[in-house]
Amino acid sequence: VIQKTFTAAELDQLLDMEPGTVNGIQFGIRTVLDDVPEIRFRHQSFVDFLTSGGQPAGSPSPSNDQTVCPERFRIDVAAAHDRVYKSLFRLMHNKLHFNICDFPSSYLRNNQLPTGHCENAIGQALAYACKFWEFHLSLAPQSELDLNLVHTFIHDDLFYWIEGLSGLGSSVV
Repeated sequence: VIQKTFTAAELDQLLDMEPGTVNGIQFGIRTVLDDVPEIRFRHQSFVDFLTSGGQPAGSPSPSNDQTVCPERFRIDVAAAHDRVYKSLFRLMHNKLHFNICDFPSSYLRNNQLPTGHCENAIGQALAYACKFWEFHLSLAPQSELDLNLVHTFIHDDLFYWIEGLSGLGSSVV
């Protein structure tokens, strides 16, 4: 569901979890993860198993129940996007602020700062939230849209979000 790889600590931030939560989950599923700092599954088939119930989309129901992901582990992709966009809005509300890129002077242009200055000031998790909240919102069930989060974002965070995107070299389109 998330479009980039992250460390466990970054995922804790992105998903609005207590520090260390993802690390604990990661330990429990370590046999299906790559041995790298970022959390990445070794093979797409495991992700497909979790999100499609264990069978390729459009295929008939399997006759062997062992190939079906148990309901308690199955991931509803739309519900996951719903959770992610809400977490991203909360992260932006908690972390975006005036001068998010920590400019030493308002007279400097973005391109006059050292390479990576804004990315370091903003961080990977918040940068992802700023760039991809719309993607997750568009794939979440619209019947469950949290208008309070959207209102807070527009009322309190919109200009800080634009400032952050500018510093990251992204545009609002």
